[in-house]
Amino acid sequence: MRDYHYSLFIFYLTYFLSSLKFIELYTSQSIYWLPLGFSLIINFINVSFKYKKISRFLRSSYIPYKLYISISIISLLILLLSSFTKLLEIAFNLPLSDQAVLLMPTIFIFLLFLGPIIGITYKLLLELR
Repeated sequence: MRDYHYSLFIFYLTYFLSSLKFIELYTSQSIYWLPLGFSLIINFINVSFKYKKISRFLRSSYIPYKLYISISIISLLILLLSSFTKLLEIAFNLPLSDQAVLLMPTIFIFLLFLGPIIGITYKLLLELR
């Protein structure tokens, strides 16, 4: 059994919203789909594989740990921002007469999305020293 410092369900929800944003950016032919796609791949690797396998791969291909950690943190921030952007797009497309009602739930959901990002960053910094 693996010990997680974050909620997998919330991470998968964040990943799903970012994937929807990725598809939207790709179909609109925006250049921003490239960093988002790269960050989706990096985040999938960070969550799917144990960090011992990742560190063995880094040692075999001579990639410095600090470079991988910085790329992972940047990709986690891209994941957070893209999922929050997609959440705001969904919220503003709801047929409501007053959009101010959505302020508190949106802030709450953003804080929920922030939890797994902090947990994965914590685990990266602990295990990839």
